[in-house]
Amino acid sequence: MAVDKLKNEQKLEQALTTGKSRQGQSKGTIQLARAAAKDTVAALMLQLKPQIEMALPRHIDPDRFVRAAITEIRKNPELMKCERLSLMGAMMASAQLGLEFGPLGHAYMVPFKNEVTFIIGYKGMLELIRRSGNVSYVTGHIVYENDEFSLVYGLEESLRHVPWFIRKDKQFTSGGKILGAYLVVRMKDGGIYYNYLPEAEILEHKAMSPSAKSPLSPWNANELTKRAMYQKTVVRASWPWLPISSVIQAQVAEIDEKVGSELYRDLQEMADDAMTIDVDASEVSGAAEAVDDAQHETAEQTLV
Repeated sequence: MAVDKLKNEQKLEQALTTGKSRQGQSKGTIQLARAAAKDTVAALMLQLKPQIEMALPRHIDPDRFVRAAITEIRKNPELMKCERLSLMGAMMASAQLGLEFGPLGHAYMVPFKNEVTFIIGYKGMLELIRRSGNVSYVTGHIVYENDEFSLVYGLEESLRHVPWFIRKDKQFTSGGKILGAYLVVRMKDGGIYYNYLPEAEILEHKAMSPSAKSPLSPWNANELTKRAMYQKTVVRASWPWLPISSVIQAQVAEIDEKVGSELYRDLQEMADDAMTIDVDASEVSGAAEAVDDAQHETAEQTLV
């Protein structure tokens, strides 16, 4: 049974990422959905793919986005235990911003109390800044107690940071405790913006995030994701002062760290289709038919 399920999952993923014609792809996805009726992850993506393709910016490949989302959900089975509308809302939010799940760290889906929270990652925030077209350089770093660090605000602002591992005056075996994090943005017009947050202020932001209480949150998953969230917090705090379009500013304010069910309210046209997805084989077949409708094909063309 496990082998058969694996084969069906592989066929489903192939169907999701191949096929040039709408008709051919529709037939393949419906037939494979019926063959792997218990694969609720694939069924969910089969249903969402038409909406994802419409929401994604042109520079993001829909097939790659779908593969990354499937991988992310399978890596974290708790996501499939959450409300379906919540999970679907988080995926659609990521698609609208053109941010991908996976190793790039652009975005995360965090299960917490039967809901999925959508979180923009540090690298996702940087990606949105770069897309503005007004920035020539952007970077950020964590500051440790064994670093050499100085910061001056005012008319003659300056920032100097020498990491502990390249200091010449002293030798250290580690960076020591985290003191804070900062962001540096160089504008194309020559202006420079930088902002530093001490750790205490970063942790205040963390305390205001309900999803941060989840052990699966990037705040708690491991040291790498924790440090990335420190850096993301500085970027998020700097957001109103960066040269980013009002549209992106508004989208991030409405989407970041919101539960998927709230996000889904803006996607009412998908509500009827969403209710067809469940663990039962008959309902997965209904999801496949919903995909067929979304792609403007008739059920009679493909159902045997």
